Amino acid sequence: MISKRLRTIGDLIDNEESVTDVGCDHGFLAVYLRQKGNTAHLICADSKPGPLSQGRKNLDAMGIENVDMVLSDGLREIDEVTDVIVMAGMGYHTVQHIMTDSADKFAKCRKIIIQVNTDSDKMRRWLNEQGYRIIKERILKDYKYYEIIVVRKGRQYLSEEEITFGPALLEEKSEVFRECYRAKRDKLARVVEKLPEEHEDRDGLLRQIAEIEKYAL
Repeated sequence: MISKRLRTIGDLIDNEESVTDVGCDHGFLAVYLRQKGNTAHLICADSKPGPLSQGRKNLDAMGIENVDMVLSDGLREIDEVTDVIVMAGMGYHTVQHIMTDSADKFAKCRKIIIQVNTDSDKMRRWLNEQGYRIIKERILKDYKYYEIIVVRKGRQYLSEEEITFGPALLEEKSEVFRECYRAKRDKLARVVEKLPEEHEDRDGLLRQIAEIEKYAL
């Protein structure tokens, strides 16, 4: 029931940390947190009543109590600032909107865990520009590759390669990270092979391949 992606996110949260899961969907992160021993205050928030109702049913079916279910667009209907705020499975622009809309709340929490479906590089660039510091990152494969970024308020200056690949991911260069970028390089190489020499996209694709080989492999 609990995906590898959500377990990885849950393992970044200490058992004594209170959590707001924004866009909680069916509440499975709260289920996993309680299963692993978290006893702090948990808030599940979603902008849609359907998933929120299903989340409550899932929690009730498993005998999990003391989890607040809140119908909210981002953090608008939530007054409490928890230790951790999670935004997972969203688009980059959605996360950007939520963080801009409630910037004061995000500035006060201990850590923010972000997993966007695409454009992790754009997410890192925006976070860097807005004065958020990356303190941890994870990459995993759960049918597809996911990048998880953990930040808190604080100045950080990232290089272009750190924005592209992730500063913590670059430092660790795990086998999953290398596997991910080998697959990306090979996919780009197949595209290049099919392009004529004079195609306008060819040089840009070759630069991406060279960048992957220089920094990620």
